[in-house]
Amino acid sequence: MSVNFDALREIANLGVRRAAVFMGIGINASQADPPISHVLEGGMQFTVVPENMPVSQKRANAEEFARWVIANGFRELAETFSVFLHQVYSAALVLDREQMPVLEHRRALALFSRKGVSEQLAIASALLDIEAPFSATFESMNQARNCMAHRQGVVGAEDTRDSDSFTLKWRALALTLEDGQDLSLLLAADQPVELKGGQALSLGMVDREKKFAIGEQIFLSRHDLQEFCMAVSVAAEVVATGLAKRAEKKGRLPPMTEAQPAPATV
Repeated sequence: MSVNFDALREIANLGVRRAAVFMGIGINASQADPPISHVLEGGMQFTVVPENMPVSQKRANAEEFARWVIANGFRELAETFSVFLHQVYSAALVLDREQMPVLEHRRALALFSRKGVSEQLAIASALLDIEAPFSATFESMNQARNCMAHRQGVVGAEDTRDSDSFTLKWRALALTLEDGQDLSLLLAADQPVELKGGQALSLGMVDREKKFAIGEQIFLSRHDLQEFCMAVSVAAEVVATGLAKRAEKKGRLPPMTEAQPAPATV
């Protein structure tokens, strides 16, 4: 069994790019003023929606379209990451048990495929002996997607898990100051940033969360969505690097350098 790490990463990163581009196109279209035409084909004798709508209805449709786009963007991120994890887990099983029978390998993969993506990440991470700090991100994405798909993004009791609100959590790549100020959020909000002499900057992962009360509609900014996409990309790199280190430890890969690992035979 051969693992091409560039191709492996591309599975997840292609999903990230698709989600980012499609959400960008969809949200930009939903915010067009005046609203863009909703007509699928004009001049038809029979239609499912009227061609002429009040502007208020067009705007309401556009807002709902934006939620639909985000829900599908989250699905794209989760499903392509699941495909990526399936390939990682398959290789990791062979690395962990070199003489694993083919049927046992297939059964293990079948069981793995039935899990949700956050649980898949936890299982693969445990096998590779790496931390999985992104599981909450995928779990939150799935919860938010379900709410947007089934309740138009309005938080209900089903979303709150015995509390009075739904908490959306994710990991974000952020630029921060020594005093804890998050420059990424300040810059995204077009707020001025004052740097004191000698103040150090650091780039790393931070935890974010937004709370939505029952009856409140989930809202995510463009910056939030960009951070979700980046989180999935970083998570893929963490897992792929974990697999490469595992292969190196098993003697199936030359010692890792700063460059990307070469294909490994497992």
